Amino acid sequence: MRILAASLLLLLFISGCNTTKKPSADVSVSLSKMFDNYWEDRMKLYPVEATSNGDNRYNDQYPNAVTIAFRDQLKSFYQRYQDSISTYNRDELNDNDRISYDIFKREMQ
Repeated sequence: MRILAASLLLLLFISGCNTTKKPSADVSVSLSKMFDNYWEDRMKLYPVEATSNGDNRYNDQYPNAVTIAFRDQLKSFYQRYQDSISTYNRDELNDNDRISYDIFKREMQ
């Protein structure tokens, strides 16, 4: 009887130790969607880059990058995505998403 009680106690102890919080799939999907939106918006702002990446949707456009309006648009773009990445809790992300998060956050600064 003592062996059974000790075994059950040991089993409870071991199972209690393995309670690591797993990242939510919803957070990963949401982060991925935000990265996709960033890429689409970036290609609209930089149509030459889009063309060099094989995206021909913006071949008829060429930005006037020297205007104040374009610079204001860039500032708004980067600020919007800097705010967006800040809504995610890094600790809730899986390892791959953490790397993407860190790189993206660094690029937005």
